[in-house]
Amino acid sequence: MTRSPPAEGDRWRDLRLYALFAAFGGGASWFGTVLAFMEVPLYQRHFSGLELSNRLELGYNCGTVPAAAFLVALGVGWRASRRGRVGLVFLLLSTHAACVALLCVAVPGSPIFGVPALALAQFLGGSCGYLSQFVCVPYLVGGFENALVGAFWTGDAFTSVLAAMVALYQRPGAASPRFGLSVYLLATGPPVIAASLVAFMSIERTGAGRLAPPATPHGAATELVTLTPLLPEGGAEQRRPLAPIDEDKPADDPEPPPPPGWWRAPYLRDPLTWKLGAVVFWSQFADWGMGDSVYPYACANASAHPDVQGCEMWSNELSLFAQFVGCAAASRVPLDGAKLAYTLWIPTLVYTGWFGLLLFTSWRASDVLPRLSERGVLVDLVILRFLGPYARNVIPRLIQPCYAKVHHEDLPVLFGVLSVLGNVAGSLVATGLIGIHQFDYIPGA
Repeated sequence: MTRSPPAEGDRWRDLRLYALFAAFGGGASWFGTVLAFMEVPLYQRHFSGLELSNRLELGYNCGTVPAAAFLVALGVGWRASRRGRVGLVFLLLSTHAACVALLCVAVPGSPIFGVPALALAQFLGGSCGYLSQFVCVPYLVGGFENALVGAFWTGDAFTSVLAAMVALYQRPGAASPRFGLSVYLLATGPPVIAASLVAFMSIERTGAGRLAPPATPHGAATELVTLTPLLPEGGAEQRRPLAPIDEDKPADDPEPPPPPGWWRAPYLRDPLTWKLGAVVFWSQFADWGMGDSVYPYACANASAHPDVQGCEMWSNELSLFAQFVGCAAASRVPLDGAKLAYTLWIPTLVYTGWFGLLLFTSWRASDVLPRLSERGVLVDLVILRFLGPYARNVIPRLIQPCYAKVHHEDLPVLFGVLSVLGNVAGSLVATGLIGIHQFDYIPGA
């Protein structure tokens, strides 16, 4: 049954919670990598060719190494206590701060300026971004109100938009930017990281947004909408009442370990799990995996006399606005299991078609078929960066209402693994195709 509209006080509470968790998400994921990509047109003047974006992407994808080590630890049965999970979040935020600090130092004129330093900063930022899927998302899904998971990712997208707005005023693609890299980085990076840290400390100190101890069987909605159950009667996953919380149990005690043989988990036998996983993998493969590497070639091939740096600048900035809108839409869209075709599957299909257009325009110049114009490339990236993040952020919100409580921290890890694999696979494919000159720019084509 759908709840009645919330009172004014409830709306204000929801708004404050949303803003608090958005601030937390703003500096706890991919913000550091975004800072560098906003400045690609400016960085690129100091290097030959169009490969810098790909090299930065390879740098942040090396962040999969600490993520893989974390997954190995989970695979052998390690589980952090509640205090340990809080410590991991603080470590993640510290890593992000180190990424921003290195970017502030590695500027033109500095003795450490160069692709290796930028790639190292991207490694630190990528480590934070990848680990956030295994640290922050399970932390949120396992104990907080459903909509706040979407607020976290919306905050990450909003700080990216903030970085884009500052870069838009700076004009890194112009012959004479209004201000340099150091000013840009110092004005955007440290305040966002500090706000994220303060927000997280406030969440932990006050318990804001935490779910109340369950008094009803799992599946009672924490949403403002009615969600049609997605798991059929007799399916792989049966909902069952949860045991009441032991109030006498110390808060910092470790969580009980999962049953042995994670590969026998009931959710792995449910088709919905793998449908959602396929969306996560594919959208990450096309969006960030290949998209970040090939869009400079799409800009170059869009016309006979392209403004590549200007196209890159607008591609970065507009796509981040689109990502923010996509995340915000995903955080508020009503979830109905009977209408997933409209809320998830059809958007994914449309996304696939637009990715095909971007790929074709990025391919070696040919006169066989007309390509996207420069404006068309921008429109393409806006659509991709709206639909991709939208789909990926709808999926974590489906975990709480569709699966038993015992799996709420395991499923984000599964989807996080598929996301990482999609990103890495896409970047490797793009790097290989660039290496054999399948993506290329032929002037005047």
